[in-house]
Amino acid sequence: MNDGVINWDEEKVVFFFGAGASKPEGGIITNQLLEESFRQFPRNNKVKMVKEYLSDIYHNNCEISNLPTFEEVLGPIDIALQKQENMSPKWDVKKLSSLRDNLIYCICSVLYEKLQNPRGYHHDFVDNLLTMYPGRWNKCSFISLNYDILLDNALTKLGDRGASNIDLNYGIRFRNEKHRRSRHQNDDTWSVPRVKNVPLLKLHGSLNWIYCPTCNSIKITPKRKGIVDDIFKDSEPCDSPFCKDGASEQKPIVVPPTFTKAYENPFLVSIWLQAEKVLQNATRIYFIGYSMPEADIHIQYLLKRSLFRQNGIHPKIIIIDKKNEHYSENDNDENMDENVQENMASKGVHDRYKRLFGDVKYCPIGFEEFAGNLEQYL
Repeated sequence: MNDGVINWDEEKVVFFFGAGASKPEGGIITNQLLEESFRQFPRNNKVKMVKEYLSDIYHNNCEISNLPTFEEVLGPIDIALQKQENMSPKWDVKKLSSLRDNLIYCICSVLYEKLQNPRGYHHDFVDNLLTMYPGRWNKCSFISLNYDILLDNALTKLGDRGASNIDLNYGIRFRNEKHRRSRHQNDDTWSVPRVKNVPLLKLHGSLNWIYCPTCNSIKITPKRKGIVDDIFKDSEPCDSPFCKDGASEQKPIVVPPTFTKAYENPFLVSIWLQAEKVLQNATRIYFIGYSMPEADIHIQYLLKRSLFRQNGIHPKIIIIDKKNEHYSENDNDENMDENVQENMASKGVHDRYKRLFGDVKYCPIGFEEFAGNLEQYL
């Protein structure tokens, strides 16, 4: 499956992470988030409000097997909020805004619970890519659509090791960051990235970023999911010099799954611009656990715009999809009798990438195999 060994002296490699990369660690894919929040938090008032909305507007009794997707729920809510219109007398704009916040709570809380004890595949991936070969640090970039901090924590460990001393760089500045004064630092301290750093650009936000809309600053909670601990559980106010006496309410930076995604936060705008530059310079891109859904039109726009090459020499595209030993590129619909659903899902992802990028390398091997045997696939 090796599509030509990477020449690390000449290439720029981007690893693009989707939710499928987190699933082997105990994570969950987008279309399961709603039902999982109902299972995990049946007595939570925020979740009860979501159930009440589904009952009133969707005539849905919240049976797990027949729930609408997050996109189907959030899309109309976002349109109503944009137009400042009520969904019903009961569900006015103010209540819809609270409902939207509660849906984001569902996302964050489910990921918080599901990823308490990850299996370590992201650490294997980083170890095999950068710890064993630290000279690659300036040849690799990471883009992620995931809110979780699995990849973040794996990359953060690089800066704590004397042999590599490679820092994680989110591409934004945090109000609580400091300049590193020693090789090792406490888990609750975030340092300004040193010269040796690798970018991790999180296009949809992160569970360890807390945003204050009053002073327009962002705080990081290193190695922990501060959105849940500090906002949803403790309602911690902003501690910046501008806000500390005014108890300014902080918010998560999470772009939820919806057909009408908005990327207006200034920090996300900066990250998207940096992602565009990284992709413009890429010679090879690994899409890991990302199915390229049709609803992600903003991502498709970013990719089509950034991957155009005037000279006609386009980046190599490699897709690392969930494991499917039975799939063959030459299969057609008629000879997929065995493992039909699995094969059709793989074919759908493969065909979608081919439609968008032409010649691609499709590897249904799973992130676990890719992370553990990285040299075989690079």
